[in-house]
Amino acid sequence: MTNDEALAHVAITHEYAKYFRALDRRQLDLLKSAFHPDATDDHGDGLFQGNAHEMCEWIIRNGVDLHMTRQHHLTNVYIEMDGDDFANGECYSIVVRSIKDPKTQQEVRQVAGARLLDRFERRDGEWKVLHRQVVVDWVGKSMKQEDCEDLDALKPFANGKFYPDDVSYTVFKH
Repeated sequence: MTNDEALAHVAITHEYAKYFRALDRRQLDLLKSAFHPDATDDHGDGLFQGNAHEMCEWIIRNGVDLHMTRQHHLTNVYIEMDGDDFANGECYSIVVRSIKDPKTQQEVRQVAGARLLDRFERRDGEWKVLHRQVVVDWVGKSMKQEDCEDLDALKPFANGKFYPDDVSYTVFKH
């Protein structure tokens, strides 16, 4: 691997981390910044297929009522360079989310394994997604919030919140 390829791998991996941070904090501007303006996204037939910036707006708008909290854990990243300014990437993630059960209105937890299959392009020195295909490999059984942990043990800790109220914004600009 050349130095330029290594730098590209680092930059692309950073784009994955930035995307997941933006999703989890519901930060629209940061979410859009992972994509070129003409990028496309395929979240699946019947969900969303189209312009990636429009997908960002769709996912923030539709996640407000459904997702109470969520965490995307970045795991395996595989990148193949395709010349100097293009690359193909695959990123695995474990997604843990709390949602309101539409039938009972109770908070439940779900766990899923997903992958992002991406075509990246470097423009003006910046790597961003040109096309994304979302793949869901598995979804775990839902469970009630009270079955997940000892809630009293968590009271002393800061609780995760959305942009701009999360405690991480006292450390990071974005």
